[in-house]
Amino acid sequence: MKKIKYLYLLLLAVMSCSVMTSCSNDDDDNYGVAPAVQFVEPENGFSVEINETLAPEIKVTGTDPLTYSWTVDGKEVATDRAYVFRKNAEGVYNLSVTAKNNKGVATAETQVLVVKPGTDIAVAIDRTAGEELMRYNPTVIKANVHSLHNVDYLWTIESKDSTWTSTDKDLDFYTPFTGTHKVSLTVSNILGQATDEFTVDVKYGPIDVAIVLPDDEEAKVECGKILKLASTVAGDSVVSYKWLVDGKQASDSATLDFVKLEPGDYEVSLIVANLSGKEFEAKQKVNVYNAGFRFGLRLAGIETEIGEGETITLNAVCDWENAKYEWSVDGKVVSTDKDYTFPGSTEIGKVFKVNLVISRGDEKYPFEKTIKITERYASGAFLLFEGNMTSENGAISFISDGGTVYNKLFRENNGGAQLGNVSQGLFLRDRKIYIVAQNGQNTAYGVPNGGGLVTIMDGRTMKKIDSYNVDFFENKIKWPREIYVPTERYAILKSSNQMSVNGSTNGVLDMVNRTYDEMIFPEGAGTSVNAYVVRKGKAYAAIKQDIYLVDVANHKIGEKVLTLDFNISELLPSRDGSVWAISSLSDNQKTIAKLTSDMKLVAQKSARIVMGEGSVMSPAAVSAGSDYIFFATSGNPVVKYHFETNTATTMNSVSFYNAFAYNEAKGTLYVGQIDEYDFSGGVLEQINKYSVSGASWPAGIWFTSNFDEW
Repeated sequence: MKKIKYLYLLLLAVMSCSVMTSCSNDDDDNYGVAPAVQFVEPENGFSVEINETLAPEIKVTGTDPLTYSWTVDGKEVATDRAYVFRKNAEGVYNLSVTAKNNKGVATAETQVLVVKPGTDIAVAIDRTAGEELMRYNPTVIKANVHSLHNVDYLWTIESKDSTWTSTDKDLDFYTPFTGTHKVSLTVSNILGQATDEFTVDVKYGPIDVAIVLPDDEEAKVECGKILKLASTVAGDSVVSYKWLVDGKQASDSATLDFVKLEPGDYEVSLIVANLSGKEFEAKQKVNVYNAGFRFGLRLAGIETEIGEGETITLNAVCDWENAKYEWSVDGKVVSTDKDYTFPGSTEIGKVFKVNLVISRGDEKYPFEKTIKITERYASGAFLLFEGNMTSENGAISFISDGGTVYNKLFRENNGGAQLGNVSQGLFLRDRKIYIVAQNGQNTAYGVPNGGGLVTIMDGRTMKKIDSYNVDFFENKIKWPREIYVPTERYAILKSSNQMSVNGSTNGVLDMVNRTYDEMIFPEGAGTSVNAYVVRKGKAYAAIKQDIYLVDVANHKIGEKVLTLDFNISELLPSRDGSVWAISSLSDNQKTIAKLTSDMKLVAQKSARIVMGEGSVMSPAAVSAGSDYIFFATSGNPVVKYHFETNTATTMNSVSFYNAFAYNEAKGTLYVGQIDEYDFSGGVLEQINKYSVSGASWPAGIWFTSNFDEW
């Protein structure tokens, strides 16, 4: 048994040593030091008599294991760390040693002077300084001297322009002149003297070059925005500049307008050449980040729809000086201005291909989009207005994606009739418009045959189809704020909590039979529904952390389809059919989940999104697209949140009442009554102000693109 025990312990020891060796090797790979090597030369350099031995001393640093290679006149002679030099013929020999490990390679060079036995004095100028030097570039030229006595030095340098001498042991060679220079050295002792000489071709001198960033700017820039890079040079004359971005030439001037459309880290190199053609280089890393759309064609990549006969102005987004623009429609050039107004068409269903090319010099950036002609009111945003509670009823307007405004649609198309008082909510389905008003029909100021608590309009003609007044509901629901229409027969009404009746905030309306059924109130839930959403003819309700399918036919909350790990306050549909579930807007730390149209979880993220303090009149607002979600409170900074990267960008503030919405079809924000903002540069920049007349107190903005059955 003892023998087995000892074998077991020995095995553990061997395994332990193996692990330690493995770890040591890993450490060498990660933390090794590259080698450095140099000769430790005697005062007069290396010299030796014929057939005598010389053991040159070297100093080496670097992580072991190191390998070595010694060469004499380019031929390898040894691979050990130490080497013994010996020659049987006089002359000057070039000696080098190379040290190498897994982190790098280092080489040192020197000369060895070999003389006849009994030589009193001999000299050889060290040629390792090179036979091609540069003006304005100080270079130390040494010599190997063989002498048993002290020697005197006399250096002479001759060129076509001048001659000068030096009596120093080492020559500090420096000249402002180019061309051939003869360098000679005479050394003397009490027994005699020796001379050596060689010629060097002095070329134009070195250049110190650096890349200069603009004042107070970092080496980072937004996509599509120009970062102006300059250069500083010192030393000899510069005859050429060459800028490279990731190895590709970008400019041949002293400056570079650096611009990239894709985010990432780019390596910028500046290479300058002197009059001899010798090149000198500086490098700079530049980070390109995406803060929104900064360059190209606004609405790029999205099929824009405009109503028959409408025009639309397309904008080129570019802050370059001297940029050129070329617009074409279906292959025919139509404009060279920065902006282009498409003249419109009456051919419903026709699709036009629009191209924009932005160019600067030889650089060309093409962009493409399509414009589809649709019926009027098919593509754009409906604006609902509350009106005054005591003196004016609600109103509805429409802004097409082309920028055409149609005002007072209900009044103008229904003989001056008014909408219900304090119109609050809207839903679009099958080219019908469903509007809910808090107060219903205002009998004191309303016009006969006007709208009531619920009004249904034809989405093509804007004529009233039907309306339901307050008396019809028999006071079973009060002050509804929202309406959802999953099917043509049923609608869901949602009231604010503080204005509910019998503890419930939700009701179902039978739209076909004009009979009012019971209120929806989920048994055992103990609370009202926080949010509804309708996708593909189905309605879903959020109660705390759960999402339920609404059984509208039986006027009840149906089966639970999803449970999230946060209380849901918002369910927002987006243009691509997905749905956003968002936690309380009052919390700075918000949880956001992306869902499919049938309430399957795609992903969930948490982000710090701080919104300003609002008031009862200006509550927190949120609007979503397929990628971006915007959070705002009137008079406070707007926060743009990007789900994919989980980043929040705080922009400038805007003031509004209820009307705050992201038009994903255009890539802009609609605010107030109604200003349009471009957010591509990280700030809100007003680009349009629409004239909406005959209305007051916005209730909200509803984009046709967010309704999957419009």
